[in-house]
Parts: sequence; structure tokens; C-alpha cells
Amino acid sequence: MGSGTGNDKATPTSVLQPALGTALRDYTRGELDLAHAALGDPDLHEGVHQARKAIRRARAVLAMGDGLLGPGAGLVDRELRALNDGLSNLRDAHALVEVIDRLLKRERRDDAREVLQRAREAAVATRTQVANAATRSDPGLVSRRGMLDVLRAAVTALDWSRPTPAGLRMAIADSDLRSHEARLRACDGGDDDEWHRWRRRARRASHQRRAMEAVGLAAPQDSDRF
Repeated sequence: MGSGTGNDKATPTSVLQPALGTALRDYTRGELDLAHAALGDPDLHEGVHQARKAIRRARAVLAMGDGLLGPGAGLVDRELRALNDGLSNLRDAHALVEVIDRLLKRERRDDAREVLQRAREAAVATRTQVANAATRSDPGLVSRRGMLDVLRAAVTALDWSRPTPAGLRMAIADSDLRSHEARLRACDGGDDDEWHRWRRRARRASHQRRAMEAVGLAAPQDSDRF
């Protein structure tokens, strides 16, 4: 009777770890599915924007499992990073148009609006050139979507049995520390690269909290505590 009770008490712990890994795996695959669908969006620029966000969320989960998911995790992460970097020109070209549009909405002076309109025309022309180049070399972004299919299969094959709640919280604490250090460097006279690094690291910590909550775990307090 005593041993039976002990086994009952041990069951939740023994079951939790594989279940957690499965949930994280499914979350990561889901983000790659979102990225795959987004790259097929008729609105190329919005699709690229959403795909890049989903890929970043998937990479944030892989970073939480760093060293636990097996040797293939690093390769998957590098390929996802390369894929996202390859889409950055498309996103940057569209983002510039969006910024100018926001400035136009706020600006009331005719002379300033005239300058902004000329800047917008140039930005739209550049955006079109970048989009045409991308779709000529990869019509419909089919090869990029194919790479996502391959990487999704690779994610499935990783060792998802090892992540634990404690390990995930430690990973987020490490992300918070990196974000805090990057913030200090940026605020201490940092250049554009330092500010961008802080933004990336803060965003990754936020994505990791989102993933933890998605699989039913309470995420630790954010880096405001620093």
C-alpha cells in the first residue's frame, strides 16, 4: 500500500517532463507552420513580416533548450537564422515605407509633406525592386517554404524529452541577464548596433515567456526587476 502511494505521488513528475517536451515541440512546429503559411500570403510584405516573427518565436524555444535538444538543434537554429536574414531586405524595404506613412499622417506643413512624399515614392520604388528580385529568384518563395518543411521535420526529430520547468526558467533568467547587460551597454553611449542588440535580446526573452505560458507554465517575472 505504501509503495503504491509512493508511485502515485511520483507519477505526475515522471509524466510531466515528456509531456512538457511534447508541448514545446508542438508549439515550435506550430510557429514554423505559421511562417510557412505566411510566406504564401498574397500580400508579400505582410506575409514576410509575419513569417519572420514566427521564425523568431521558434528560435526562442530552441534557445531555451540549448544543450538539451541534441546536436541537431544548433544546425536547425542556424538555418532558421539564415532564412530570416535572407528575408530581412524585403522586410526593411517595406518597413521604411511604413515609417514614412506614419510621418505623413502626423505632418501638417506642406513643405515637409512634399519632402516626405518624394521620400515615399523613392522608398516604394526600392521596395518594388527588392520584391521583384526576391520573386524572380524564388517565385512564390517556394524554396524558402520548402526549407521550412525540412526544418519542421528536423525540429520533430530533436530530443524533446529533456527540457524541465526549472531548466526553462533558468533559460529565461539567462535571457533576462543578457537583455539587462545589453541595455546597460546601449544606454552607456552605445551605437546603433548596441541598441539593436538590446532590442533583440529583450524580444527573445518576451518570446520565451510567451512559449512557457503557451505550454501551461508560469513564466518568471520579467527583466524590469533589474
